[in-house]
Amino acid sequence: MTGQSRAVVFHIKEGRRHCHAVWSRIDGKAMKAIPLPYTKMKLMDLSRDLYFENGWKMPKGFIRKQDRSPDNFTLAQWQQAKRTGQDARTIKAALRDSWASTKTQGAFIKALKDQCYRLARGDRRSFVVVDQACEIYSLPKWIGLKTKDVKSRLTDEASIKPLAEIRAQIAMETKNRLVELGAQQDAALNSRLTQIAEKHTALKTRQRAEWESLLRIQDERQKQETLARQSRFKKGWRGLLDVLTGARRKSRQANEAEYEDGLKRDRAEKDKLIFGHLEQTQHLQGRRRRLENLRDERQRVMQDDIGQYENIRLGRQENFDRRKGQGQRRPSLER
Repeated sequence: MTGQSRAVVFHIKEGRRHCHAVWSRIDGKAMKAIPLPYTKMKLMDLSRDLYFENGWKMPKGFIRKQDRSPDNFTLAQWQQAKRTGQDARTIKAALRDSWASTKTQGAFIKALKDQCYRLARGDRRSFVVVDQACEIYSLPKWIGLKTKDVKSRLTDEASIKPLAEIRAQIAMETKNRLVELGAQQDAALNSRLTQIAEKHTALKTRQRAEWESLLRIQDERQKQETLARQSRFKKGWRGLLDVLTGARRKSRQANEAEYEDGLKRDRAEKDKLIFGHLEQTQHLQGRRRRLENLRDERQRVMQDDIGQYENIRLGRQENFDRRKGQGQRRPSLER
C-alpha cells in the first residue's frame, strides 16, 4: 500500500472518537488490484502488537465470545489473577479464545504467544500456560476442559518445552527487553535534563544582560538626577540671598528626600528583578530536580525488575512480584 492514494476520516460514534482509513488497491501502472491475502488476520495481529507494545488495554472486540461464559472462574483463579494484577475474566477469555480459535498444536502455541502466554510441560500436570510474569496457569482448568481433551490436540508433547526452561526463557527475554527499555528511558530523561541545562545556561545569560541593563539605566538616571538637584543651588549673590532667607536649606532638604526616594526606587527595581530571576531559576531547578528524582526512581524500579527476572532465570525466584517494594507480603501460590 506504500504510495497508494488513501482517505482518512475521523468521526465520533457513541461518544468514542476514532478514524477510518481507506486505501486504493488499484495499481495505476499495471491496472490491477494489489493482492492482500489474509488482510484481516494480519491487521488483527498488527493491532494486537500495537496494544502490547504500548501497554494499552485490549478492546473487548479482540476477545471472541464463546458458548460458555468466562465469568465462572474459581476463587483460587480469582486470587491468582489478583496476584498478577489482571482480571480473571480477561485471563480466562484470552486462554479460551486461543484454544477455540485454533485447531492444531502449532496454531494454539502461536495464538498464546500473541497474547503473551507460553505453553509448557508442567512439573505436576501435563500442560500449563505461563504469562510474562512467569505465573503458571493450569491449561485444562482455565479453559474448562478435561486433561484428556487437551491431550487430544496437543499430541506432540515432546516438542513442548518443560516449565523450568520456558520460565528461564521468558525471564531472559524479558530481562533483555527491560535492559533495552531502561536504556531508552535513561536516554529520554537525560535528553530532557540536557535541554533544561541548556535553558538554564540561556536563562543565566539573559538574566545577566537584564541585570547589567538595569544597572546602566539606574546609573545614568542617578547622574541626571544629581545634576538636576545640583542645579537648584544658585550661585553668586542669589546663592547668598538663598542662604540668608533659608531657601538653600529647604533645597538641600528636598534634594536629600529625593535622593532617599531614588535609592528606595532603585532598590525596589533591583529587588523586583532579583526575585523575578530567582523565580525563573527556581522553576527550572525544580523541573531539573523532579526529572532527576523521576530518573532515579525509574532506574531503581527498573533495576529491581531486571533483578527479579534474573532471579527467575537462575531459579532463585518463582515469579515476578509486581508488589515488591510496596511493603506487602506476597501470598503463597496456588496451583
